[in-house]
Amino acid sequence: MELFKIVIENIYFNFLGFGSLLASIFTLLAGLFFLNLKNRSKSTTRLGLLFFTMGLFNSFYVMSSVWYHPYAAFHRWGTVALILPAILFGAQWVFFFPEENNRKIRKFLLYTQWTISITLSLIFFYTTWNAPKKFHFTGHYWDFDADNISRIVGIAIFSYILIFLIAGIIRSIQIKTQE
Repeated sequence: MELFKIVIENIYFNFLGFGSLLASIFTLLAGLFFLNLKNRSKSTTRLGLLFFTMGLFNSFYVMSSVWYHPYAAFHRWGTVALILPAILFGAQWVFFFPEENNRKIRKFLLYTQWTISITLSLIFFYTTWNAPKKFHFTGHYWDFDADNISRIVGIAIFSYILIFLIAGIIRSIQIKTQE
């Protein structure tokens, strides 16, 4: 009950919260749309998972934008745990569009990226469990004062995006059809 009281007393809905809410709703609905198509392809499934995961990811930014309390720093748990799988689904989509290609590379990346994602998320949770919290006045949100692990997570995110881009470039060169 105490946590509920803390949440209710510290909610201040603003334009940042509204913008994050719009992004969250749109991407969640897009993901659900793709995942509920009948006879969907494997690439459509990956695209649906990408959008749905990004929708969940954005919902944690809603929390950080409207809740002004040090506990709101825990929004980072959701964002860290969801951004790497979201980008992973994007890279997997590239390998399946318009048809599956490079199966060995795709599976290697799938297992490697999932392992890194889960391991890094657990390390982040452990590291930030008792970490001090700080308020970023320039962004109007609470965050953990854990720069080292945040830097490592940032490098992982950048690496996942590079994999997604490189896979997309290679795949676009390989495709010889209208798609």
